[in-house]
Amino acid sequence: MSSKLLQLALGVRLYSTPATGRFPALKAPMLPPGTFEGRVAFVTGGGTGLGRGITQCLSALGARVIPVALDVRDPESVRRAADLTVEGCGCLPHMVVNNAAELCLSNRETLAQCLQNHSRHRPQRNCYVSLEFGKRLIDAGQGASFLAVTTNYTALGSPFVAPSAAAKAGVEALTK
Repeated sequence: MSSKLLQLALGVRLYSTPATGRFPALKAPMLPPGTFEGRVAFVTGGGTGLGRGITQCLSALGARVIPVALDVRDPESVRRAADLTVEGCGCLPHMVVNNAAELCLSNRETLAQCLQNHSRHRPQRNCYVSLEFGKRLIDAGQGASFLAVTTNYTALGSPFVAPSAAAKAGVEALTK
């Protein structure tokens, strides 16, 4: 069935670009303004890339996002960041987004060394943020939403990113 026939049958207009056949990217959040008003979000890796986009979107929807620099692999750094978040907001976060990542590109000659350097105990190190806030939330009797930003190559595989895939697969397993 052609897209014109489908549009007529459904009584709607489909928006796709003819050249690619894909829908255009949205430029605004899908949720209404104020959706997260009065909520606090903690986003790792929020200063660049996808984390920055998540931070900006949550802020635009009313969430209070406290910018804190930390090393997610260091439990002491995570503890200090959690302390600063609570001090800055007066409460624990309602949303925790584990977005920070480290990518180790490797070919077959460097894979073993890269795996040894970057993946040993990596899943546990990436979970310090969830563990720190999880303990505090349990002690306070408060719930929160946790999101682990991951990638499809943890299940599908991809050349040159085995260490990253192993780390993210560990985070996925521990988040479930």
